[in-house]
Amino acid sequence: MLLGILGTIAAVSMTFDAMKAKPRKALPKEPATPPKKEPKVKPTKTPSEEFALPSAHTTGLLSPYSLLDKHYQIMSSLGQGGMGAVYKAADIKLGNRPVAVKEMSLHGLDAQKVTEAIDAFKREALLLARLHHPHLPHIYDHFEEGGRWYLVMDFIEGETLQEYLETRGGTTVCEGGAGHRHPVV
Repeated sequence: MLLGILGTIAAVSMTFDAMKAKPRKALPKEPATPPKKEPKVKPTKTPSEEFALPSAHTTGLLSPYSLLDKHYQIMSSLGQGGMGAVYKAADIKLGNRPVAVKEMSLHGLDAQKVTEAIDAFKREALLLARLHHPHLPHIYDHFEEGGRWYLVMDFIEGETLQEYLETRGGTTVCEGGAGHRHPVV
């Protein structure tokens, strides 16, 4: 369990730093002419699709000035990965303090896996909130809103992991391999 906790801490820290990416491009505008109405056909679902969450559970869709939990105002998207999305937000109840809000992805999980993921998310949020170290972000809050789960933590300015590696010539442990022929961070 300790390795899982340490992995989560490393993932939160590295994911947070790595998520500081350039803003995403705006989606193209809708066509001016309305699309033709097609007859409704009910598609056949495979057993794995039957219990999968709809695509509405994809992360990274919050727009600037969205308000979460009545006091976290989204300022910008920092990035998105396989485990979720990270946003820069302002805690408007506490003097517009900058925070990072991580949105957990449940996309593609069946009903049992969703329950397991939510339970693990809650346990890890409570555990991480008890950890205090100068190299870890403080965890302030976790909550569910609209069927999505969020973790609120310190917003830390700095370079991304990719930028760090490029300027110092290192690699991640995964890239270095077991032999570590390259410098390892």
